[in-house]
Amino acid sequence: MVHIENFFIFPCLYFFESDVIQSDTKFRAAGADRRFALIPEEPIAMKNHVLSKLGLGLGAVLLLLGGCTEPDDVSSMGTARLRIEAARTDAGEVSLVRVTALGGFETELTRDNSGAFVGSLILPAGFNEITGSAFAGDQLVGISAPVPVEIQAGFVTAATIRIIDITGGGDIGHSPIILTLTHPLSAVTNHPVQISVTAVDPDGDALNAAWSAECADGTISFPDSLFTEFSKTTPGTCRVNVTVNDGALSATESFTIVVFDENNAQGAVNVDGQFVSAPQLFLEVGLPNSFCNLFSGSQDGTCQGSIASPNRAFVNAFVDWGNGVPGFIEVTDNCGGIFESPFSDPFFFQGDWLPPTFESVCLITARAFSGDGLFSQLSAAVLVRPGEPPQPVTPEIFLTFSHSNGFCEALPGQSDPACDQPVRAGELASVQAQVDWRNQAPGFIEIFDTCGGFFTDLLQDPFFVQGSWRAPSFDTPCAMVVNAVSADGTLLTSSVLQFTVSGQTQDGIQALVQLQHANGFCELFPGQSATDCGGAFAGDRPFMRVDIGWGNAVPGFIDVSDNCGGAFNLFVSDSFRVEAEWIMPFAPGALCTVNVGAFAGDGQFRSFQLNVPLF
Repeated sequence: MVHIENFFIFPCLYFFESDVIQSDTKFRAAGADRRFALIPEEPIAMKNHVLSKLGLGLGAVLLLLGGCTEPDDVSSMGTARLRIEAARTDAGEVSLVRVTALGGFETELTRDNSGAFVGSLILPAGFNEITGSAFAGDQLVGISAPVPVEIQAGFVTAATIRIIDITGGGDIGHSPIILTLTHPLSAVTNHPVQISVTAVDPDGDALNAAWSAECADGTISFPDSLFTEFSKTTPGTCRVNVTVNDGALSATESFTIVVFDENNAQGAVNVDGQFVSAPQLFLEVGLPNSFCNLFSGSQDGTCQGSIASPNRAFVNAFVDWGNGVPGFIEVTDNCGGIFESPFSDPFFFQGDWLPPTFESVCLITARAFSGDGLFSQLSAAVLVRPGEPPQPVTPEIFLTFSHSNGFCEALPGQSDPACDQPVRAGELASVQAQVDWRNQAPGFIEIFDTCGGFFTDLLQDPFFVQGSWRAPSFDTPCAMVVNAVSADGTLLTSSVLQFTVSGQTQDGIQALVQLQHANGFCELFPGQSATDCGGAFAGDRPFMRVDIGWGNAVPGFIDVSDNCGGAFNLFVSDSFRVEAEWIMPFAPGALCTVNVGAFAGDGQFRSFQLNVPLF
């Protein structure tokens, strides 16, 4: 709205004070802001105005000329004095503003020295409607809705016309995408070979091609066709370029072709090379009174500040493998410190570092070993002051046990943990344990039972152990025991999980199926016939393991398949176990079911399923 304050009428003289033209509606256009404001000409004094972000804000002040004109003019006509300030639109600079009213009244505003559009419109007294239009050249770029006004003798009528930019909000253009470039790697002189390009335009525009050869005697038969021929009259190499354009934007690709003399027996090798850079390391050491942040290429690796035991520093290391094959990362020191609760994967290491008790300059070193055989290292020098040895903290053990009747665990601080349900005699169960050594130097893990079962395929390191456990075939109380033992053989702590084994044998065939894919881990436990896994990446090649407990059935053979066109690369396959790489199909959105069939020697059969959605 146009808001006019303190309007005084004197004979033949008008005073406007503290006049404000502003919009109470905000607009926004994609791509660029467009600001337009219409400001009444003098004698209205503008103290402030707010410009809208979209469109042309046009304030039209309709003045009835009374008191200084003939009486007949006062009752019959009025004048609107107009001023518009305009910015660019998507179509370009506004070059013309036209204002029209009912009855065929119309005026085209002209640009003054300030760049604003100004003019006047003579209107009859009474009801009317005003409409504004803006043009960039011959193109209509903005238009307003009709604004009703009523002119009364002795009053100033004010109105705002908002000319809306109708060019904004359009999407940007998109260049073509080359799908295939088909060409031979070699040819012989004077014998044309076919070359072609296929492309698609995201905007649906028509496409054309432009071929060129960077050799003087190279010839393109139809250089503006998507399908054409290339020939060369002399032996040598030639680089051929093709540009696909949609009339506005384009995409270009190239290839090199080797041309042999048609009369000589010659050959060539096409060599593609890639420079593989060494891994880049980042190392962070957080001391009690300072912070050290290093990266490959840092000029100074000495940390400011110092540390004394039993204080600890946190250590983080990151590796950027670049275009190399990821490998592994390790962090060590050269002074006998201890890394507490370390965690690492191919890209990251973290842990708390307990320094030695004697004064020393310690180098904390991160090393990255890539799958290409490349090696990088980065060290931080830390001053260690004499200190006191920390009080030993007992390591913590986390033990989990899965069997056909349930799942149970023994956690740190838990009193006399036990399984609620019995383990079935002869069945195959799954066990895993993790040790947090706290501030003790990592040693090794012992795992055993107290009832005559046996472990198969244990995987373990100083921090983790996992494997399968075969229950004995008779009723008995039992316990699963995990010990954390120091490097010198001292038992530091134990975890004991009590359970019972019940039943002469399990009633039939059981399976433990494990699937480790890039997006997670899925497991079917004994006692289950099917399970739903989290989503996996289409085209992934995860590792799968199947363990079969035959129970009272005669051991036979194991079959593994899927329903979605994948394949299995078997590493191990016998009557009790299958280890395989599952080559997933590239079928995003498919629900794949892995079928495990256990065919016993006495005719018994049981199947198990993993349901894996692909994305």
